[in-house]
Amino acid sequence: MSAATIKKLVVKRNLVVSSDLCRQLTTSRRDPSFEINQRNPRCSRREKRILSPKIDLVNNAKLIHNGGYNSVKAGIMEDVEERNTELEDSIALLCPAIVSHFGSNRKELRSCAEHYFDGKGKYVRPQIVLSMSLAVNMHMNNGKVSLTKAQQELAMTAEMIHTASLVHDDLIDCSDLRRGRDSVHKLWGQSKGVMAGSYILAVTIGIISRMRNPEVLINTAKLITDLVEGEFLQLGSSEDENERFRKYLLKTYKKTASLIANNCKSAAILAGGDDKVCEIAFQYGRNVGIAFQLIDDVLDFIASSDQLGKPSGADLKLGLATAPVLFAYQKYPQLHEMIMRKFSEPRDVENAFNYVHQSDGIQQTRFLAEQYVNEAQKHLMELQSSEHRQRLLDISEKVLHRVS
Repeated sequence: MSAATIKKLVVKRNLVVSSDLCRQLTTSRRDPSFEINQRNPRCSRREKRILSPKIDLVNNAKLIHNGGYNSVKAGIMEDVEERNTELEDSIALLCPAIVSHFGSNRKELRSCAEHYFDGKGKYVRPQIVLSMSLAVNMHMNNGKVSLTKAQQELAMTAEMIHTASLVHDDLIDCSDLRRGRDSVHKLWGQSKGVMAGSYILAVTIGIISRMRNPEVLINTAKLITDLVEGEFLQLGSSEDENERFRKYLLKTYKKTASLIANNCKSAAILAGGDDKVCEIAFQYGRNVGIAFQLIDDVLDFIASSDQLGKPSGADLKLGLATAPVLFAYQKYPQLHEMIMRKFSEPRDVENAFNYVHQSDGIQQTRFLAEQYVNEAQKHLMELQSSEHRQRLLDISEKVLHRVS
């Protein structure tokens, strides 16, 4: 179906989406890349693989028109009892296990590094890694599902890398609050905050190296590289609308989804998965990770500071144009100048915030996230049916409906 046809159908359902954006968010089933990427020689083959969500805007439009974005698939979001004691125990012991690796003789350095490992996080990433490990163990071994030591340590390193990135993010963003408490740099200063984040990363690399698995080490190096590149992408602005959205999605993959995707792939490698199984794991993590960040960007506009554990509306104040703003731009072109000057003039933040709420930006972002979740679930269904696969389905669905 052509972009022009999609645009007509979308506009008919009261959505404001340009032809270029329709082309950007739709893709052929035979070609996993955005159409725009084929016209852009700077977009690598790996970026095409990263950015492809196989979005169906027509279906989105029907759902929005019918007011159906709160509907959920039967059986996915129903409350389920915790099914795996081994997984629960691994999560419960996660923070003590991490802290036990901080063996520095410098007491202050240990205190800085341990600050966010207080057992009060959501631990989404280690839960996904452990659940993927169990699901692939089941798939490969016909019922043998016990976690290996390496898989448990992999889940631990996923949380460590994520936390190290938070320590550095708070420095870059000058944020004094994280998870409802003072940030590391506020308590110990900027220099010690930088060193604490770097120390956590160094300890993580030590844990990964002792696994003696080159593929897992390469994946870990790749996701850390992506984290840094994603931060650089976030610092830039683009004049071109199409390039702007492409860069936003690439930044979202690199800063958030790469960690989940590459750790899921590593979990499959440690389970002895073949290339096909490793790709299934990677694609699940990639799509869930992008959906997670899209919802995070929505929450910045609708959740309270208490719910977020950090100031709300932070992205606009930092000069960042996230998906809700980029979608709102379709209805309010005056946002372009604000985006280019990073919402730096008086009332820019307030006006942009209002434009987002007066448009379908939040709703469209939710539906874009839903499409990524649908894609994640489609890949996951290629694994053998098990309670662990179901847990991953549950997690992917809950990503869409979280409030903090």
